[in-house]
Amino acid sequence: MNPTWQLLLRDSGAVMDAGRVRHFGNAARELGAAAHGDIISDLSHLSVIEVDGEDAGGFLGGQLTSDVLSLRADQSSLSAWCTPQGRALALVRIFRAGRAYRMLLPAEMAESTVRRMRMYVLRSRVTITDHGDALACIGVSGAGAAAALAGDLPLPELPETVSGSDGVSAIRLPGESPRLILIGAPDELARPWRRLAAVAPPAGTPAWDYLDITAGLPQVFGATREKFIPLALNLDVLGGIGFSKGCYTGQEIIARMRYRGRIRQRMYIGRADATDAPPPGARLAVEGAEMTAGEVVQAAPHPEDGVVFTAVTQVELAGTDRVHLQSPDGPAVRWSKPPYELELP
Repeated sequence: MNPTWQLLLRDSGAVMDAGRVRHFGNAARELGAAAHGDIISDLSHLSVIEVDGEDAGGFLGGQLTSDVLSLRADQSSLSAWCTPQGRALALVRIFRAGRAYRMLLPAEMAESTVRRMRMYVLRSRVTITDHGDALACIGVSGAGAAAALAGDLPLPELPETVSGSDGVSAIRLPGESPRLILIGAPDELARPWRRLAAVAPPAGTPAWDYLDITAGLPQVFGATREKFIPLALNLDVLGGIGFSKGCYTGQEIIARMRYRGRIRQRMYIGRADATDAPPPGARLAVEGAEMTAGEVVQAAPHPEDGVVFTAVTQVELAGTDRVHLQSPDGPAVRWSKPPYELELP
């Protein structure tokens, strides 16, 4: 983490652990504010990879599931980078920065993604850079916080759109309530952070995770690398797969599942009366059986009680009361569908 940015967070009361802000003094109150009001959140657990050069668009088009070449300057999109077997090595949010492309992903995934992606450059005229501490990210949620931010930046009005000013990119995330990610140099983000902190309480990473989960947004972490097919993460519903674009790594498997086979697994939202949020990749079990029902994608404490999480599970089990968290006798899972067009069976 950039030392200047780290000092700003500490001055704001941040309690940090392993590069993540756990809370700003009252985790329970911050979760409540995330669910019902306005918050700002440090997103230092995310990192930005930049792909630049004459062949950047074509190179990424052959690597990622989304239609990179059709991405406008004012758009962002989820996208997966897959193995030839169609399993997600990483999941990114991609957007334009001039002629370059930037990809937002968990910081724990950045180094391995850059290292492996460079292996595929060959003769393509591209450079791949992990911006690491050079860029900071802020999460903004709530109509009041967005209104306060509008005094400093032009804001995108529609989901999956991007605006920029003075080196700061603002990405509008899906959802009815305004939710944005700001990306820029730490010095450029210090002013909007201080301005927003006066009207919206700073909240720790778990509060932002809660918002991602309830929005039904997928993610891939080190523990779940190569475990999920993009269709199981609902990327087709979320616009993260271009079915009419050119070839990309893993396309054959993904297209076959889409057009010839049945999609047997999907990502849903679950709640359970557990004390601690399970880690990514935690097992889901079936009551009275040893079979695995799926795996946790991402989890966070729920503002009311217990935990909430996204999980990939077998479609026929979603909506039943047979699935339990981590073991057959663990807490029972109560399912709901994400807030987009994906039906429970």
